[in-house]
Amino acid sequence: MSGLTRVTSRDGRGRTFACALAAVALGGCNFGIAGFRAEPNVICGGSQTMLSWVATTDGTLSAVPADASLGAVAETGTRAVSPAGPTTYRLTVKRLWKTATREVAVEVVAAPSEAK
Repeated sequence: MSGLTRVTSRDGRGRTFACALAAVALGGCNFGIAGFRAEPNVICGGSQTMLSWVATTDGTLSAVPADASLGAVAETGTRAVSPAGPTTYRLTVKRLWKTATREVAVEVVAAPSEAK
């Protein structure tokens, strides 16, 4: 949320001056990512993991290797993903000149073979 506050003051001669001050209150005083996790963080190939996060503002999800299905996200949410191999997921949030980033790694292992 952002707003504009008008401030008026008088000088010693009784003249009134008005100034506009920007009041920025995006995410309050605390800014950043409170939590970002993958559950489970070790999966068998072809399985899903659930990414979940809580941040102070909307952000962007990305991955290495790249995943075109990711992108802009709300400040709080979940996303099911099915990585083909080991993947690092990154959540980035920005506010004015500040940036916060968190990463989680998901390991993909081969399904156990059946006993013969």
